[in-house]
Amino acid sequence: MKKVKNRRWFLWLAVPTAIAGFLGLLSLPFVIDEPPPNDAHLRPVRSEVPRERNGFFALNLTREEAEALVEKGAGEEEASEEELEKERECAPFTEGWNLDLAERILKRKGRLLERFDESLRFPEFQVPEIDQVEMPVPYLMELRDVSQLALIRAAVLFDCGNEPEAFHEAFKVVQFGLRLQGAGGPSIHFLVGRSIKAGGTACITRFIEKTKLDAREVQSVVDSLPAFDDGMWKAALRREYVIMANAAERFSRGENLGLDWPPFIPRRPFFKPQQTKRLLGEMFQTLLDSPHRLPVAEKRKLWASALEKVRGPRWVPTNFLGKVVAELMVQPHERSFLDLATEDFSLFAPKLLFALKRFHRDRGALPDSLDELAPSYLKEIPRDPFDGEKLRYDKARKIVWTVGPDLSFNGNPESEETGIVGGPALRIGF
Repeated sequence: MKKVKNRRWFLWLAVPTAIAGFLGLLSLPFVIDEPPPNDAHLRPVRSEVPRERNGFFALNLTREEAEALVEKGAGEEEASEEELEKERECAPFTEGWNLDLAERILKRKGRLLERFDESLRFPEFQVPEIDQVEMPVPYLMELRDVSQLALIRAAVLFDCGNEPEAFHEAFKVVQFGLRLQGAGGPSIHFLVGRSIKAGGTACITRFIEKTKLDAREVQSVVDSLPAFDDGMWKAALRREYVIMANAAERFSRGENLGLDWPPFIPRRPFFKPQQTKRLLGEMFQTLLDSPHRLPVAEKRKLWASALEKVRGPRWVPTNFLGKVVAELMVQPHERSFLDLATEDFSLFAPKLLFALKRFHRDRGALPDSLDELAPSYLKEIPRDPFDGEKLRYDKARKIVWTVGPDLSFNGNPESEETGIVGGPALRIGF
């Protein structure tokens, strides 16, 4: 009887233990993280530029330092909010443009422009290293503002009849934007640089439309405009990956990073930092592998496929929080497809308008089709960066346009408030 009872007790203990052990083995994949990813190819090597060679420090001003460079007349008081608003709206080729006001702005802020010119004389331009997601970059706003000031200077020169110098000053803004794109910062620096370059190319485009200069003088500026630099974009993406991977590690150690994770709920079963970093790496590799010339429509398909891999099967809860965090981190980068397509258009718009103007001068009318420009006026006709098809052109309405982000813009909608809406477009004013 004792042996029978002992066996019963053994069974009572062994069976639940075996079941618990079996369930524990099954749960290991949901708890144990994977080895660190081999992401050396995603981590850029940074070489610090000596201060005496770095043009960034000529413009790395605090708001107080920038304001100290603004000159005031004798007895002049602080500008009112209304006056400041007028200054903000005083942009070249907009309704707010006022030559007298622009000249006053340049007189007051001339010393800031001297700093801008000085920064371009340095052989290199490198921003401070950024490796944490919350590191502030207040200087980006200052760099954008001073580049806008340089555009005002270019437009004033043009309006005052100094057209060669105006082209030169607008081209300097394009150069400055290019420098910021390759300044060693993450993708936000590249995109702000893109915005600055777009301002410079838009100014040059309008100058081409209105200029009375000989075509040969304008040709040198048009030929000097840079092409899209794929290497700079990929370097910025790699720096962005480092920031995101560091954020994943810090979140696993208990830092919230703005996600407001409840402190009483453990993170470990739901968040695996190494697997999350691998997922981030795969997404950034998708961005790096996307050919620049691939139309936005095709890039979106590749991105959607990569996102599905990050999400994984809905019924597998392993690293649930990590997948959510990874997707939140990379989702904004889909917008970069549109930004790069817009940059493409802004870079070839001056060349296209210049070709159209020369054709119009030689033939007395605009071409019936853009194909007539090649090869005499353009080596090749650029494609629509959004869908890869031919750029849309309407001779009667004097407009060249792209289909835009939703791939359906027809170049037609125009209103007093916004002008042409939809995708990037080029209006022909001659």
